[in-house]
Amino acid sequence: MPPAVALLCTALLAGFWAIERKAFLQAMLSRPVVVGACLGLVWGTPCLGIAIGCALELFFLGEVNIGAALPGNDLWASLAALTFASGLNAAAPETWRPSALFALAVTLGVLFARLGRRADSLQERRCVRLCKQSMDAACRVPTARLFLAGCAPPALMSMAVVALTFGLGLGAGHLGGHFWTHALPRFSADLVPRLARASDLTALAMTLAAAAIALSALDVARARLTAAIAALLATAIFVATRGLFIWSAT
Repeated sequence: MPPAVALLCTALLAGFWAIERKAFLQAMLSRPVVVGACLGLVWGTPCLGIAIGCALELFFLGEVNIGAALPGNDLWASLAALTFASGLNAAAPETWRPSALFALAVTLGVLFARLGRRADSLQERRCVRLCKQSMDAACRVPTARLFLAGCAPPALMSMAVVALTFGLGLGAGHLGGHFWTHALPRFSADLVPRLARASDLTALAMTLAAAAIALSALDVARARLTAAIAALLATAIFVATRGLFIWSAT
């Protein structure tokens, strides 16, 4: 699928997911694991999409929007991570290792989740004003129009996140691809493979951290001990296989 068509599909899906997340249906279609799988298919990288979606799902597994609790915006996290990784791939195909894409995308996704939390707070205040306006006897604005007025901002902001992060990915892809393939080899011939192995370790560490957060959020007995043992085992396997990583290119 051409990048322009894929970007348009991503923006339309982002608008739908933003409305589905709180205003309509609420069938968990906007969860990171679903968004990651869908956008992975759209951009032609299903394995990377599922990997990023599953990692972000672990990060936000214990956060729920109940009562006054306002969790991070997991949808913005997923959209930012997947579109940024897709922008990197589109700018410099076959240059970025999957593990590097994973680490960079998940990091950016977590940051956008915090920004989305602030946007959700402002949007909820706006919805309260619209609700009071609809209950006012003097209000002559149709309820359906007020409902659409409440749904439009989240959808438009999610589309803007897609456009922004894809642009960031394109810019970073061009600069990073040139730096990776031309500038780094001039300093040291061994530097590129060392950084490649470091990206593998970083992706592995982020996945283990996400699993530990999920275990703690679910109140699993001895969650920290379980996470520590899993981390030691995974690290031992990683070292024993000399850096083979499930998302690394062979």
